[in-house]
Amino acid sequence: MGKRIGFISFRFAGTDGVSLETEKWADVLKADGHECFYFGGELDTAEDKSMLVEITHFKHPLIRELNSHIFDHTIRKRKLTDQIHEIRDEIKDKLYDFANQFKLDMIIPENILAIPINIPFALAVTEFIAETGIPVIGHHHDFFWERKRFLRNNVWEYLNCAFPPHLSSMHHVVINSSAQNQLALRTGISSTLIPNVMHFENPPPGLIIIQKPCGRTLDLKKMNFYFYSLHVLFREKVLNMQLSLQHGWTENVHLLFHMLQEMKVMNIRTG
Repeated sequence: MGKRIGFISFRFAGTDGVSLETEKWADVLKADGHECFYFGGELDTAEDKSMLVEITHFKHPLIRELNSHIFDHTIRKRKLTDQIHEIRDEIKDKLYDFANQFKLDMIIPENILAIPINIPFALAVTEFIAETGIPVIGHHHDFFWERKRFLRNNVWEYLNCAFPPHLSSMHHVVINSSAQNQLALRTGISSTLIPNVMHFENPPPGLIIIQKPCGRTLDLKKMNFYFYSLHVLFREKVLNMQLSLQHGWTENVHLLFHMLQEMKVMNIRTG
């Protein structure tokens, strides 16, 4: 019997890595008979399966203001603490509404419990999980310790409790072996490794026709070379488990299904 699964993140829109990977996971789950719903601060998902909560976006003015007082500072004023908890409570109420409205069986937070660009959001999700015991897969793309700009702050107790949280109903997924090793070393949390891969059976959209030559548009006539924007596919993300290109997608689908079976929330075929 299909389950009702809620994806939660800052945004599900555009072509950022988290949005693209979420779409792949959702395609796999929907193909196996499950229903997917979306919660975030910017959404281009179906309205009847989505809940837009703008303050969960990391670009929301209030969140940007909070971050300007959190990072590169070591002392936190009480007013800032009060603001963090006030926004946390607002978002947590919305999470309860989301779960109740769509009758969710489990949730998949996408990167919000790894990178601290909206701390009230992460605290709200952590408390929601702790209070409900709902089954969770935390899909972590970038941890805060991987980025130097997050290491000087005045919220270490929040980072330790929510990035990511160590909760009994939560399983963790990372996208490369370095993250897996560091997560275990720093927190004692074990995780499943599911690298990001391209779905080669799904062809890309058609070519975009550019009306003017790049050199003329950028006024590079005097230069005897061009710069091209390349989409770099990092070896660590794609070949981490020594998956071949043609088998990587299938193997990742099987890993995801196997993990969900272990959580005992779904009966999923892996053959």
